[in-house]
Amino acid sequence: MKCPKCSDGELREMELPENVTIDMCPKCKGIWYDRGEVGFQQELERDIPELETVEKTKRPTGNDCPRCADGTKLEEMRYAVESDLMIDRCPKCEGIFLDKGELSKLESIAAKIDSFSARLARAVKDIDARGYFK
Repeated sequence: MKCPKCSDGELREMELPENVTIDMCPKCKGIWYDRGEVGFQQELERDIPELETVEKTKRPTGNDCPRCADGTKLEEMRYAVESDLMIDRCPKCEGIFLDKGELSKLESIAAKIDSFSARLARAVKDIDARGYFK
């Protein structure tokens, strides 16, 4: 896949310990996450917790989605209401591209968004779905 920020950069797959494969650009150090991977990695219910609200901040970019590869342009939007972090997201496949340095900002924001009790409830639900309580 081509990096949406570098005209000649190729994204390289990297397997994370959480069984998530991300695509990184060795040139600009940007990271591509497919739909659901940000939420999974950050232990959130979804990639962008306040999507309905922050979608109002979206604006088009001139960057092509690396996953769709059909000319779909990424949109820039806030990650969270109480944040100035702007992320790039594909309106079609819902993948997210983070520029160098944005992952640490996203992690800080995500830690404040979801409460411990909500994370624990999801973990218990996941364990139950795997049959450990039956």
